[in-house]
Amino acid sequence: MSNQNTRRKKQKQTPESQFRCTLDQCSKSKDLSAAITLYESSSNPTLTLNNLNSLLYICSEAFSNSNTRQSAIEFGFKLFRNHSNENLKQNEATLTAVARLAAANGDYAFDLAKSVMKQCVAPKLRTFTPALNCFCGAGAADRAYEVEERVVSAGPQIERALPAMNTIEREHQPNFKEFKEWLEQHSEYETLVDGANIGLY
Repeated sequence: MSNQNTRRKKQKQTPESQFRCTLDQCSKSKDLSAAITLYESSSNPTLTLNNLNSLLYICSEAFSNSNTRQSAIEFGFKLFRNHSNENLKQNEATLTAVARLAAANGDYAFDLAKSVMKQCVAPKLRTFTPALNCFCGAGAADRAYEVEERVVSAGPQIERALPAMNTIEREHQPNFKEFKEWLEQHSEYETLVDGANIGLY
């Protein structure tokens, strides 16, 4: 009886629900290749915001793997271009995922971060991390300061974010690479506090 019910449920699934179900599986396994195949094989690739964000999330996760980085960049930007003109109100998750893919281009990543604020969406520290990392890696202090100023102006939620100049100064220390990797792995944090500068009274 249970097998019959399962088959009936599968038969009742609409193309949209089948697409979402398969996409959820791709997202859980972070399978970029399967996600691309799913999208390309769709007869009607009009996406909901939730579906777009899921696909961009898969791309941003695949970006950290050198074997899938280029495919992630190409597919992610293709998605962003193809669906930017649709009636979708992009949110912080949308633009942050694209900013991560643009990490090699600090100016573009910064523009994407600023667009979050223009759309009256509350930004997070992770929104600015790609641009900050890029500018710090290039030793571009002036541009890194611009990112810091934007972070401070974003509001009290993230005004205690990592100071750009301290980041650049620490770049030459042996543990800075490990710190940047930690920051990327914990990008969900909205606030970062420097414990060395906190006193107990």
